[in-house]
Amino acid sequence: MSKLYIAGPMRNVPYLGFHKFITAKDWLIIEGYEVCSPVDLDIAAGFNALDMPEDSDWSVIPAELDLKEIMKRDIAALLECDGVYMLSGWSTSVGARAEHAVSIWAKQFQMYEDKESMILTDSPSTDRSIRG
Repeated sequence: MSKLYIAGPMRNVPYLGFHKFITAKDWLIIEGYEVCSPVDLDIAAGFNALDMPEDSDWSVIPAELDLKEIMKRDIAALLECDGVYMLSGWSTSVGARAEHAVSIWAKQFQMYEDKESMILTDSPSTDRSIRG
């Protein structure tokens, strides 16, 4: 079973995108993957964006979080995986672009969310093609 890390935009997304990460994780598990999600890592560390007020400023990292520690934790988790699943909108996110670059550098496979139907497609740099 392949283990996938989920990467995607969080800042500037309501509830830091937690809903989208959770939906993708559930779907990937149904498809037979083991999944590592930064949302689960945040929750395990005691932070849950779903508990934040609706009118929060989603463009900033909450004060109680340390960005450098999150970066170290998330990159370490990504490197424990076989590949990365890129949520739609990933190319607008500095963090997700960094995770994508690390995944390529580590010679992992990359899969991309089709925003219309969550079909998985192979990246141009791999020969893996998985259809949902």
